[in-house]
Amino acid sequence: MKCAVIPARGGSKRIPRKNILPFAGLPMIVHSIHAAQASGLFERIIISTDDQEIAAVARAHGAQTPFMRPPELSDDYTGTIPVVAHATQWLVDELGLEHIDAVCCLYATAPFVQPDDLVRGWQALTAGPWSYAFSVTEFAAPIFRAFKQNAEGGLEMFFPEHFPTRSQDLPQALHDAGQFYWGRPTAWLQQQRIFDAHSVPVFLPRWRVQDIDTPDDWRRAELVHAAMAMASITGAERATTGPRPLPRLVMRAARQQDCQSLFAWRNAPEVLRYSFNQAPLDWQEHATWFAAALADPARVLLIGQADGADCGVVRYDIDARRAIVSIYLAPGFAGRGIGRQMLREGEAWLSVHHPHVVELVAEIRPDNRASVALFEKEGFSFRQLSYRKALEVAG
Repeated sequence: MKCAVIPARGGSKRIPRKNILPFAGLPMIVHSIHAAQASGLFERIIISTDDQEIAAVARAHGAQTPFMRPPELSDDYTGTIPVVAHATQWLVDELGLEHIDAVCCLYATAPFVQPDDLVRGWQALTAGPWSYAFSVTEFAAPIFRAFKQNAEGGLEMFFPEHFPTRSQDLPQALHDAGQFYWGRPTAWLQQQRIFDAHSVPVFLPRWRVQDIDTPDDWRRAELVHAAMAMASITGAERATTGPRPLPRLVMRAARQQDCQSLFAWRNAPEVLRYSFNQAPLDWQEHATWFAAALADPARVLLIGQADGADCGVVRYDIDARRAIVSIYLAPGFAGRGIGRQMLREGEAWLSVHHPHVVELVAEIRPDNRASVALFEKEGFSFRQLSYRKALEVAG
């Protein structure tokens, strides 16, 4: 079992209530919750907080608050490790140490973290005998060329021996990106140091790393988000142009409470018009099918969320090394490029969770020109009344 812990105390001083202040249309902490949900990695997403309002916001967006953080871990001087150790101990008491594979500390003020970042962190942690895997990025300028001001007011190099060294020949210098920290449960419980040789880096691009500790930091983060929206940058960091900026999209596994939404979307006239079976769904039959689908490991239902709003579903029916893929959008989301985003993010999710799948098949009515164009743009080719795509196999 993999668990996420999001520390979010209520007493932030430089930006009061920053963990639930609106950012890009959502309370700040919700961006981290959505990223954790969309990764498909976590059985438990827990908020460690001492604040009832933060707890209520988190629960409203699908996270859990099974305990309130004690006062001695909620002051201005307590670091991250004791807070996560406390949450990890609660998990161990509740579930048993043998059932917990890893605990990921995800900061509440990390609005640019992507589900794929968390997946890469999990992969890095489990690729070797590491205690931690955490997000890092390169310094913007070579630190070996850094200066300090001396007592007389003049400048001195910290590392004068590197004065003649070309910048491209200097050692790589990294710093903590302040986004997330994957750790073995024993490492958290023993409060082992994170910045040590038993940790492995997960690289993030510099432009997507932003501390949010001051009002100036907050404004800078808003500018970065606005630039992302203008450039329509997806979770895979592809720039796509279009008549309107694409929303921030995350994908998450379907839950029981999505049953009603999928029923309404599937029965929408614009979906029925191009379905092979154009008869409206019966509610009881749909509810029975949906419950069975959630319990079937060979059937994957991924819900897309555009700027926090559920916008459609990608479905995979897996048969050995092949999967049949289908997609439909919620009313009002067609024609905005969201379908392409969902197919791409769904394919990335599938490659992590079902890497044995090497071929996707889409069965589309010939008169459904929009879907035909969508799948062809995503690399599917026509073959015997269906569209198919071979997937690259890692390794």
